[in-house]
Amino acid sequence: MKAALLFTGSGPLVILTSHTSLEDPVLLGKLRAKGIDKFIAYEVPVETAEQRYGGHFHFTFGQGVFKDDLCVATAESVGVQMNKETRRSEPLTAAMTAWLEERRR
Repeated sequence: MKAALLFTGSGPLVILTSHTSLEDPVLLGKLRAKGIDKFIAYEVPVETAEQRYGGHFHFTFGQGVFKDDLCVATAESVGVQMNKETRRSEPLTAAMTAWLEERRR
């Protein structure tokens, strides 16, 4: 997992990615698909991003797609809790954290 600060034409952006490099062509393609084709990137320690943004990205989960007992695809996702009134991300509540921990394998 990597965290990076991107300076883009529309402003700064912090990302969290499972790609091994910020120069990974797949990652660059995903950013390009979001309209981010020019940027300056600085890798930041995940711990620093976690301290700064706290519970905003604590909710990660893995998924697998199986066909006839064969795993044909995997994914790692990051979930974010959103405040219904402000429509902005917020730290996970204690109740949600407990609910997720109960289901962790």
